[in-house]
Amino acid sequence: MSLSRARATMLAVFLAGFLAQAAMTILVFLKQAISSADLVNLLTESLSVYSVPMAVMLGGLFASRKISGRISAKNHTPFLMALVLAVVWNALLVWRFATFVYAGFNTAVDDSADKVSAYVDQIAKVSSFLIAGALAYFFSGTS
Repeated sequence: MSLSRARATMLAVFLAGFLAQAAMTILVFLKQAISSADLVNLLTESLSVYSVPMAVMLGGLFASRKISGRISAKNHTPFLMALVLAVVWNALLVWRFATFVYAGFNTAVDDSADKVSAYVDQIAKVSSFLIAGALAYFFSGTS
């Protein structure tokens, strides 16, 4: 696997997680289950949480002069571990938005934008260790 493909895969996981959260938030807003202030709050929270990992990845892509290196067989294991950790980190955030969407369509479920925002803020802070090393490993340097 090429290094550029590994980087693109990692970037895609994070981009998909962010876009899923944004889409679910907008869906609940369109259902009129939250106010526009709640929409802005949740989108801002998601952008805040994703800003550091995305900055590391995009910065690594823009800063690298050579991204055509290959990942050797011994480096497949670190990539797979990094990919699993990225998926876990995103799942920790995305599932909460999915339950929020469910609550938006089911009035019997008690949920609010403030609860989602508090969850995302707390989980993002304590779970960043899952992705920090993996992002540095794959997005620093040139090969």
